[in-house]
Amino acid sequence: MNSETKKKTSKSPLRRELNGWFSPAGLRRWMGKVSGDADRIGREWLLTDGKRLRPMLTATVYTLLKPKEDPKWIAPVAIAVECFHKASLVHDDIEDGDLERYQMPTVHARYGVPSAINAGDWLLGEGYRLLAESPFPVPVRCELLRIAANGHKELALGQGEELAFCRDPHEISSKDVFEIYRQKTGAAFEVAMQCGAAAAGLDKKQREALTAFSLNWGTLFQTNDDMDDLCGDIGRRSDILALRPTLFLAEACRSKDAEVRRWISADWKTDRKVREKLLTAILHSDISERVTELCRKHLGRLRKNLQGIRNRRLREFLEKFIPNWMEEV
Repeated sequence: MNSETKKKTSKSPLRRELNGWFSPAGLRRWMGKVSGDADRIGREWLLTDGKRLRPMLTATVYTLLKPKEDPKWIAPVAIAVECFHKASLVHDDIEDGDLERYQMPTVHARYGVPSAINAGDWLLGEGYRLLAESPFPVPVRCELLRIAANGHKELALGQGEELAFCRDPHEISSKDVFEIYRQKTGAAFEVAMQCGAAAAGLDKKQREALTAFSLNWGTLFQTNDDMDDLCGDIGRRSDILALRPTLFLAEACRSKDAEVRRWISADWKTDRKVREKLLTAILHSDISERVTELCRKHLGRLRKNLQGIRNRRLREFLEKFIPNWMEEV
């Protein structure tokens, strides 16, 4: 999303409404009074920084499909989606050993690993409670719970593959990396959009198209993060240096560039200095262009996915959102 779109979104009535949900008073309305240390840490983290993109997607999809309904109907569902996201960040930071997020200490860096795990678990439990007690008919609430549970399963599978790679680094294909992205990032966007769509009663065919769209979009979103990571200062290029699977590493594994082959053939799996040399070689090769071309192919799939969404308001929203974001790729 470009800066101009961000400004417009930040000033929208729905964004102002959502910001009110994510205030201490807003959370008290849906969660009640703070009931313990895990609750306190969990809410503190829930209110900390971040774009709140996922709950915004949930609320936007719902209000586009139900323009005459009060947005507050979707508030507990949107809050639940953010609970799930923030819980995943707590656990992910512990698993990756990251000590900083949003330019501040991570939850486990501040409170210790045991308390952080517990606060993350509280966020998960509170998210499921919010879905179960949301103001929708029982069949809709059951579907919301199914969507969230399936998303958590996919996230764990994707994270599991990433952790397995970290334990035993090896040459990897773009196909394998895209599958990890689909499970780790795409599934989260699927949960966000599908919760809004299910609450609004969108029909099965259009929801299938929305799922395909969400998974492709999430994959592109993660790829964009890879590009930001690679083009930053050497200290920010954490993914390859930390031996996490990325498209850039996958494309390096199949590259014919002499300098890239030199360092891929060296001991990059155990030697950080070799990985730093590999990063420099990647930056001076055509790998960035090849990754961009992979993104364009996914963008083509996204446009095909949109053809299955007949609701004009929702389709137009997605059509405007995606090109603006993709301009930065």
